[in-house]
Amino acid sequence: MHCSHNAPMPKPEFTCAVTVRPLPEQSQPEAGVHAFAYTVTIRNTGDVAAQLISRHWIITDANNKVEEVRGLPRQLTLGQWMKPQDLHAARE
Repeated sequence: MHCSHNAPMPKPEFTCAVTVRPLPEQSQPEAGVHAFAYTVTIRNTGDVAAQLISRHWIITDANNKVEEVRGLPRQLTLGQWMKPQDLHAARE
């Protein structure tokens, strides 16, 4: 068996994109209440299958109020494997 010291190691990597949409039926603009839903699209852009084991989102609203979300999205199962280029969309 021959091993090359110059060969790059395969690496796991995920990229995320977020789409936000307003929820006017749950909003009360006159009271300063604005509701939104979002979809997070996660893609395995790495070279190998990889698992999503947690998340940490930092969300800042228009009033600079910060909310942190940790754990797995409801739609994902702990330890779910994603092959390279697999795509998953989670709605929150």
